[in-house]
Amino acid sequence: MNDKYYIRGFDGLRCISILFVLNEHLKGGNFLKTLFGNDFGGRLFSITSGGMGVGIFFVLSGYLITTLLLKEKIEFGKINYKKFIIRRFFRLFPAFSFYMLITFVVFIIEGRISKHFITGWLIAFFYLYNFVPYGKLRFVEIGHTWSLAVEEQYYLVWPLLMHFFKKNWIFILILFSIVFTQIFKWWYDTLPISTIYQSYRLTIPGIYPILIGCLVAVMSLFSKIYKSNILLPVSVAMYFSPLFPLYQYFHFIPYFSYVIYYLPMMGVGIFIYWLVNNNSHVLINIFEFSILKFIGKLSYSIYLWQEIFLMGAVHGKESWMQKFPQNILCTFIMASFSYFVIEKRFLKMKNKYRLVKNLHD
Repeated sequence: MNDKYYIRGFDGLRCISILFVLNEHLKGGNFLKTLFGNDFGGRLFSITSGGMGVGIFFVLSGYLITTLLLKEKIEFGKINYKKFIIRRFFRLFPAFSFYMLITFVVFIIEGRISKHFITGWLIAFFYLYNFVPYGKLRFVEIGHTWSLAVEEQYYLVWPLLMHFFKKNWIFILILFSIVFTQIFKWWYDTLPISTIYQSYRLTIPGIYPILIGCLVAVMSLFSKIYKSNILLPVSVAMYFSPLFPLYQYFHFIPYFSYVIYYLPMMGVGIFIYWLVNNNSHVLINIFEFSILKFIGKLSYSIYLWQEIFLMGAVHGKESWMQKFPQNILCTFIMASFSYFVIEKRFLKMKNKYRLVKNLHD
């Protein structure tokens, strides 16, 4: 595709992200530890886990949304908050509400409906599941909605801040927010409540990867360092830093474990910066294989549906559809239905409220 609004490699990155999520829920961590040992296998899993996959999704989302908002502000002098919210609604809610409805029906059929499930389901439906503590309101079939909640809560506020702040102040605001979220996390994780309400699920500091994407967007539009040849190797080194032999000599240092997440996320941000600004590079062809692009386009629906097929057995019963390999097949069947029948139809409606040209949703 030669359209100037199409960013080569983005769908491929989305594919990798969702494969990481599937890897975790298929117990890929156990396989890696068996194959490479607990130490190295655990570190390898840390950069191929579901948490890393969600983090990459967040960085991509932060970049895309902030880029569109910046271009809208440059072109029109302001940000149309109403149209932004409508676009987000058409992009995410139809497929999400369909999944939530089916999940509710499944619980009724299985005789698992309860007051706790209905309460948890309603909390998830209104994008607040990231505030649900360990306990009776947590159900694996809707457990993944915490990440959707973090993202939507952030985007209720972010366009308003971008509307009122000037370009230079937006950059400073993002940097300040990145530092603040990490200081907050370090402090919060020392509190007893952090074992009940995990910090990564809270809006702050959970938005850290999104902020990395926002920073990449601002730098891509206004900085001049994107042709530097060192960016690609730096991004790769930062992402794979948990595998370096020196790690075993530093892991005992207080708070060092945070680096195992922060450095790879920063590496992802730098890589996206390089990818966007060197989009004709031959290496990007790796991410442009048809199968990767196809899975990347389905990634949101796959993320929704994998939970009920790959994680549903946690309640103690494993149906035929939740056994390998039919659980993967069922996930892709439902994700394909969700994308082609629901998502694409509402994406056309979403485009009516688009103010800036874009080929990535």
